Amino acid sequence: MLADEDWTIRLQTLTTLTDVDIPMDYSLTASISENLSNEQWPVRMMALYLLSCRDSDNFGAVLDWNARYDPYPLNRQMATALGGHSSAEAQEEKPAELPETAASK
Repeated sequence: MLADEDWTIRLQTLTTLTDVDIPMDYSLTASISENLSNEQWPVRMMALYLLSCRDSDNFGAVLDWNARYDPYPLNRQMATALGGHSSAEAQEEKPAELPETAASK
């Protein structure tokens, strides 16, 4: 379900994972990580949040990258709130309005 073509299914699956206490082995972590590059910003945001909940010293670089380069301003702000470091240019940019998604068209 983390690889479903329907982004809302992916989002619901990621959201469900926040409610359960299961160990995140390598394959689950890899499946969640693939959603960091999803074209829908809510999927990227939830994947970022889930992965940041793990105690990993290596995730700081991912947070930094997302804080600087995610195309959606709220995702950059989330990455910064989770501990990522953004550039000065990204901090000055105003958040854009929520984009239309395929589901709302």
